[in-house]
Amino acid sequence: MRTVMSVESPAFTMRRVVDMTLAIRVDWQGGVVHADRMRIEVDDDGRLSESVRRLCSPMQELENGAVRYRISQKIIFGGHAGECLIDMVEARLTSVMILFDTIRFLDASITESKIVRSIAKSSGLAVVSAHPTEARLESCSWGVAEFRYGPRQGDLSLEMRFRGD
Repeated sequence: MRTVMSVESPAFTMRRVVDMTLAIRVDWQGGVVHADRMRIEVDDDGRLSESVRRLCSPMQELENGAVRYRISQKIIFGGHAGECLIDMVEARLTSVMILFDTIRFLDASITESKIVRSIAKSSGLAVVSAHPTEARLESCSWGVAEFRYGPRQGDLSLEMRFRGD
């Protein structure tokens, strides 16, 4: 989201564009994700909480019956910029995905990524990788935290998938 502030007088017009970013935080023990200090969760009415919905673009319906919300602003997660997607199925939060902006081509494995290493370090969880383009953070009792790397485009994502209750 961009905020434009302007100062106008007869002599000149000055415009300053300010980029706003929103912080995403994860409680790795409990599997709780916050967007700008608001918990990403489903309300009693089966919808994404209103405070988080206000941060999002209009909902998209996906082919599998899921709905997806995209946070409108750029986000920062673990010191890295990106976008955030929130998926729900049948009134249940199923995943939160971070699509990192940084494009970097890795030589051998996703475990080379500075983003993967820094997030693993801050979470206190070990990285496990059985494939060069995928890695998981171990021991998440609430679900799965999985990194994926696209070698053709050099893009990296983190998807946190939550187990059903």
